[in-house]
Amino acid sequence: MASADADRLRRAYERFNAGSVDWSMFDPAVRNDHTSGLFLDGVFYGTEGVRAAFEEIATDWDDLQFEAEDVIDLGDRYLVLLHMRARVRGSDAQLDAQVAHVWEFRDGRVVNWDVYGDRESARKAIRLS
Repeated sequence: MASADADRLRRAYERFNAGSVDWSMFDPAVRNDHTSGLFLDGVFYGTEGVRAAFEEIATDWDDLQFEAEDVIDLGDRYLVLLHMRARVRGSDAQLDAQVAHVWEFRDGRVVNWDVYGDRESARKAIRLS
């Protein structure tokens, strides 16, 4: 099951970059924590919360893309090391960053998704948990 979840994450980023989201991968009660991310400062709950987070990010950023450079199996979670690119809406200003996401699956669905604005913060959070 673990490799299937890792493959599903890789496909989810590809799909996101193409402009859609695989909502079936999220548990209806998913917890999405952006408090350590670059764009938002908050925790969003449920698929409606994840949708709201995406919409809020889209108000300020265009051309958001995530390249999954590595998907690391941590047992019940995955650390995804990402190269993120985006453009400030209405300008030519670009963001180019090395970020990370930590995903937790239960029964084939995402129950927790933590967003980190840098890779070291994600690694530290994993070590502390």
